[in-house]
Amino acid sequence: MDSLNDTSWVRKRADLVSYVRRLSQEAETASGGWENQSLDHYLEALSAWTNDMDGYFRN
Repeated sequence: MDSLNDTSWVRKRADLVSYVRRLSQEAETASGGWENQSLDHYLEALSAWTNDMDGYFRN
């Protein structure tokens, strides 16, 4: 697992737990690399994406 963008190795629940933990650690240490800098911004973006995900899957 070299990149946070590579999720090909996530196959089981334990893998997902490890991946999410790594994301959390990266978010704590990253300096400005995350688009959503707070939980409320992230949740707003998540709700917007979820609302429009039918268009994503059609494409």
